[in-house]
Amino acid sequence: MRSGLFSVFFTCLFVGTTAVAFDEPPPDDATFDAMTYYYIEKDTGEIPKFLQQIEDLKLLDKYESSVHPITGFLTVAFEENPKRVTKLAKCAAFSGKAKRMVERALWLSGNGNKIESIFGETPAFAKKKAIGLRERPFKKPGDLDMMWGAFLASGDASYAKRLIDLLDENFELDVEDDATASAMRKAAEWSLESNMHQHELIYRMIVEEEAKRTGTVKKKLRKLLDLVASPGLPHKDGDFSADLLLMDAAGLAELKIPTDEPIKLDSKSKAERGDVLGIKVVFTGIALDDELDSDVSYDLKILDPDGQIYSKSDVKNLVGLKTRVPTRFRFFDNAQVVSLRFEPKDKLGKYQVLVTVRDNIGGKSVKLKRTIELTD
Repeated sequence: MRSGLFSVFFTCLFVGTTAVAFDEPPPDDATFDAMTYYYIEKDTGEIPKFLQQIEDLKLLDKYESSVHPITGFLTVAFEENPKRVTKLAKCAAFSGKAKRMVERALWLSGNGNKIESIFGETPAFAKKKAIGLRERPFKKPGDLDMMWGAFLASGDASYAKRLIDLLDENFELDVEDDATASAMRKAAEWSLESNMHQHELIYRMIVEEEAKRTGTVKKKLRKLLDLVASPGLPHKDGDFSADLLLMDAAGLAELKIPTDEPIKLDSKSKAERGDVLGIKVVFTGIALDDELDSDVSYDLKILDPDGQIYSKSDVKNLVGLKTRVPTRFRFFDNAQVVSLRFEPKDKLGKYQVLVTVRDNIGGKSVKLKRTIELTD
């Protein structure tokens, strides 16, 4: 009797939306993904496309608050790529707010002497000595967003660490009124919480600072950390949790829709001969090493209705996830996805899919089981 078809192929799905530190939602007609997790790969080839889009769509005219985080981002990008500064700054025919933003980033990055050769004139502000982002005083809410932009470009959490000082009510701000100071303190706390969930480096920085700080600041940081938890899947070992899904083509397509919400997808419980199913191992709450690398693997086997191994399906150490990622509190699925097709002569009855998924860095493991009934 011909056995069923069991195969493994590679794909990778990172389930979750990205977000930036802007004080208003990203525009519908643009994507800021190139900036949000830039520090993971630091692919400077993405910057010209990003800047060209800003100029073409006149985004800074429509979303003026975006100027501040992008300025911080470009400042660090220019600092870290001194040989490419001129090329990056001339990648588009900048005008208006975009031109002024690039000029300011050149100035802040120590490249103010290049502004005239690139744009034909030197603005008045660039004739003064620039104060670097690490020393720049906080005078307005946009100054906080510049720190987040600098972090996104560098992966250096020390930029964001400066915002922790604002959690101290006695920390003086060079602002005109108490209302502005209060708004900035609230913005600092909100942005730390938001980015803590999105970036493991920010989470780790807050953990370190909570251990060092005292008084009110320590309490506020502890409160932030108490909010951090894996979104959770049914089967758990500490923060690491997982689930096993048997999905048809429609279900697999649904899984690819980005979401930060818990995944609510039905696993198939019945199939017919000729059906093809994808075996998805979904997990979250993974541990990451110092370089933000992940290492999740899994063993899988399928038992036929007689309890025998189905179609040589007893396989070990398949790749769940092995790459650098910015956060462990998102949903991921297996990189090596198993495809299962029931053949015309396969025995009717219940088949068991058994998986052991391991977070090798965190030393956690979860056993998973699904049953699918093959019917006429």
